[in-house]
Amino acid sequence: MKKQYWIILGVIWHIFIFLQSALPGEQSASQSGLIVDYIYPFIHHMGITLSLDQVSFLIRKLAHFTEYFILGAIFYHVYIKYFKFKKLAAILITHGFITAVLDETLQTFIPNRSGQFTDVLIDTFGVITAFLLITLGRKLYERQRTKKSLSR
Repeated sequence: MKKQYWIILGVIWHIFIFLQSALPGEQSASQSGLIVDYIYPFIHHMGITLSLDQVSFLIRKLAHFTEYFILGAIFYHVYIKYFKFKKLAAILITHGFITAVLDETLQTFIPNRSGQFTDVLIDTFGVITAFLLITLGRKLYERQRTKKSLSR
């Protein structure tokens, strides 16, 4: 995929993140509630004893992690062309952290929402996880490719 497409996808993803944060508390809770209502019976059926509130909490935190994991994956592909490994990690994590801080700050101005530093940490961890998994995947791919070329 060309770099320009990754940049456009990244801008769209930022818009998605900030639109989610701009939802009033009731609407955001309603979205989470739909997912909880769908997943809770499966969790209960598996014998896991969590309350609806606990499942809701986990779903909301997993949503934070996932949004920023995707953000990290997108911008990994944008930044990989410009920075070496150590700088790539620092730039990508800083990008994720600043976006998370702005995201949580935005929520403080939305009715029935609040900004949480723990969410900033979860978001940043999502970016870090994307960076680590993509880096590992690339290294394994390169190692496999090297083995194939040596065996020819």
